[in-house]
Amino acid sequence: MIRKDGLLAQIQQKNALTEGICETCVNLIQIGSTTRGCSAHDKLIMSEYPPHHGNDKCNDWRGKQ
Repeated sequence: MIRKDGLLAQIQQKNALTEGICETCVNLIQIGSTTRGCSAHDKLIMSEYPPHHGNDKCNDWRGKQ
């Protein structure tokens, strides 16, 4: 059983908040050692800026399987 205020509950809550962004999307691909891209939009992803780690949601987002 997961404690309501425990570590696992906090991790689950964080993951729920980040769902729908590039970090959690199956369309995010690794191009080089520091470069990522979005295969759904054929665009480079800049890690420092949303939607990679922000709260912006993408209409083409698909969760990692």
